Amino acid sequence: MIIAEPEQPINQEIPEHKLLTDFLRTESGLTITEYAVAAGLIAAAIAASFAVLGPTVDAIMVTVIAFL
Repeated sequence: MIIAEPEQPINQEIPEHKLLTDFLRTESGLTITEYAVAAGLIAAAIAASFAVLGPTVDAIMVTVIAFL
């Protein structure tokens, strides 16, 4: 059985900036996160558009109903 040795000894400290850059360079598992962020942004945009356009659409519908 072959056991891979760690890149750095366990008792040696790794600088925080190296941890961050290594994390940002790693691409595994990134796609699911990107999809989750995209879905959240789309949901926020839809909610914001309902909040902004809601009164306008309501006024248009009231005008159309009054005309009929």
